[in-house]
Amino acid sequence: MTMKTPERLFDYFTLEANEQLAILEEEASRDTQPDAGRFIAAARRLTQSAEMARLTSLAEIAGGIEKIARDVIRRDVPWTKDLRQAVLGGLGELRVSVARVKELDEADYIRLRRHSREVMTFTRDEVPTAGPVPISRLFFDDAGPHIVRLAASEPVPEEKHPGTSFRGRALKDLLDASIARLGGTGTDKKRAESVHPDGVVPIEQLLLRGRAALDRAREIGSGARVHKRAPAEHELHELFDLIDLAATEGP
Repeated sequence: MTMKTPERLFDYFTLEANEQLAILEEEASRDTQPDAGRFIAAARRLTQSAEMARLTSLAEIAGGIEKIARDVIRRDVPWTKDLRQAVLGGLGELRVSVARVKELDEADYIRLRRHSREVMTFTRDEVPTAGPVPISRLFFDDAGPHIVRLAASEPVPEEKHPGTSFRGRALKDLLDASIARLGGTGTDKKRAESVHPDGVVPIEQLLLRGRAALDRAREIGSGARVHKRAPAEHELHELFDLIDLAATEGP
């Protein structure tokens, strides 16, 4: 299923991306090694916001910059002038793309992928430790639909601020609007549960859809409102998946 990225999600991405790019540009401009925690955290937040906005090419460049930062900190890769220029070039391309994110076309994505490859040439060849996992990888190929628990990525320390930040309120408003819009789509018809003779449960019945997905999204949103906070990182990923699933008609 393909859904068009909501207009307000682009607005939120632009706000978040510009803030993280300012941090990355400041750190990458140093002649000495960048501050490890600040550089990696900003690159990761930029990657995650691009992924939420379904901007894969931008997320690839940001992910490559995060990978470089980790290699530099581990001293696997030296912080040379060439590396610094490559990182600054990638950040410059991201800055231009963020400014016109709603107008990007295929030529822009081709250019972004080229910059991503240039940045990644400075990283060490390793097996990726994070990224999208095909749903088929979540199940064993045997008699039952057993779900594999995936290892969570290394958490980013949360900044301590009283109340909800401007970005938090903007994201909460976006999610509330998306859930409200989906509430009247007519996808909340209950599906009759079917039991197969061989006892195997189809994968479709393991996914929340329609009303069930919408109810779960509202549950997460209500929890965040009760505690007067923005949704946590893992809740954001679940919410965007649920919004997609809520727009899917059950069989």
